[in-house]
Amino acid sequence: MSDHISILERLVSGIAARRPMALMLVVERTGSAPGGKGAMMLLDTGAPALGTIGGGALEYEALAVARTALIDSKPRLLRYQLTPETSGMPCGGRITILIVPMGSSPGDEPPLFVDALERLRENAAFTVTIQPLKPDQNDQNQIGSPNVSIPDGILWTRTPESIELPASPGTFLFRLEPPPRLFVFGAGHITQALAPMAMAVGFRVEVLDDRADYLKTLFFTEGIVTRTLPGFADCISSLPVNASSFLLIATYGHRHDRVLLDQALATRAAYIGVVGSRSKRAYMFATLRESGWAESDTARVHTPVGLPIGAVTPAEIAVSILAEMIAVRRKRP
Repeated sequence: MSDHISILERLVSGIAARRPMALMLVVERTGSAPGGKGAMMLLDTGAPALGTIGGGALEYEALAVARTALIDSKPRLLRYQLTPETSGMPCGGRITILIVPMGSSPGDEPPLFVDALERLRENAAFTVTIQPLKPDQNDQNQIGSPNVSIPDGILWTRTPESIELPASPGTFLFRLEPPPRLFVFGAGHITQALAPMAMAVGFRVEVLDDRADYLKTLFFTEGIVTRTLPGFADCISSLPVNASSFLLIATYGHRHDRVLLDQALATRAAYIGVVGSRSKRAYMFATLRESGWAESDTARVHTPVGLPIGAVTPAEIAVSILAEMIAVRRKRP
């Protein structure tokens, strides 16, 4: 899924600069099709395109339609039926892409994009109801081409997060999600390999360690936050950890790992991983049970961490950990 924050930041700044852009959203998807619902892409006349709606021939065609929309300033709805006969797209599913030109007409854009960006920066989701107005009946419906309709306009409204409403006919619900946050405790070799890869696949990464001098010697990719802790005791309660957060414990000592694990289990984090061996796992779980934690609690802990791919080097171990976190994020068994 595209990084919604990055795209909204570019969109909001582009609107303020009156720069013509085309926002592309995957608003429906059924069956096997590239680009999941919620995927976003921004065609920007002042910078390279940002995000993706699935790549391949479908994205190539959609970009061509988006360029046309920039010329006539009219939105488009593209409905694809992907069959083996469709050139380059033998997926067999259906996908609907909304393309909306923005930035060239002052005052036309809804202010909710600013609100959405603020919410996502606060690590909260934002749902939008999108209603195309009076679609043109002269739709293209040629074999091997998308069905293209041209609405007169688009009505955008915010949907309260407390209400789960199905989209009514002719409308779409589009949920903007903040990227999941990954907190890594310990800045060793595995963390140094993992952090940039995790950021590349959409995690907001923060590395925490209590060795100030050591942290100063390390170089992390721009966008990765590093924080020096006074110690690992009682450090997680001050972090914005919620049900979408990922915690990886990879410190330089078993004692620190154990202190952090108690704190991690007290959170609602989606993922708790601990770097270590099977013998370390047995020792930690025994002490956790002695402290009153139930088996249902220890079952939340991924250790030895990572998928069993035979990883040996720090970079290989980082790949296995990241693969496991992606599986949890995408709710794969």
